Amino acid sequence: MARERGESDLAAGLHKESLALRRALGDKRGIALSLNNLANVVLNQGDYWRAAGLHQESLALRRELGDRAGVATSLNNLGNVARVQGDARAARTYYEESLAVRRELGDKRRVAAALINLGIVEREVGQRDRAATLLKESLTCAVSWATSLAYRRRWTTCARWP
Repeated sequence: MARERGESDLAAGLHKESLALRRALGDKRGIALSLNNLANVVLNQGDYWRAAGLHQESLALRRELGDRAGVATSLNNLGNVARVQGDARAARTYYEESLAVRRELGDKRRVAAALINLGIVEREVGQRDRAATLLKESLTCAVSWATSLAYRRRWTTCARWP
């Protein structure tokens, strides 16, 4: 909430507190999540090197835990850091690996988001045709996900949705 309200110092402090508590508990999955959240706040504050380090630490923990969805998220976030730093090659590499993992997992919604990020990088480096192809694929994927979600909601009684 603090981050969404633009209170980045408060958000950073709360995420630091969360990280310290999770470290004290030895909760590796929670530590990875807190590192990710803190890194996103730090990135918004303009501290790109610190954000990259926090995301790298989160990625290492998620790999260790075998958390494929978390790995994809960390890779995507590292792509975001590289992109704002102007390193299109690194951003592309991170986004492509994130996309591959998300495809493996069959996560259409996040595949669509990864395609958008990759399309943005391609556009920024002047690869407009490649960007258009990626963005069109993203739209197709998003429509497919939304259609399947609407179908499941109509015809099932499950309480949770991916």
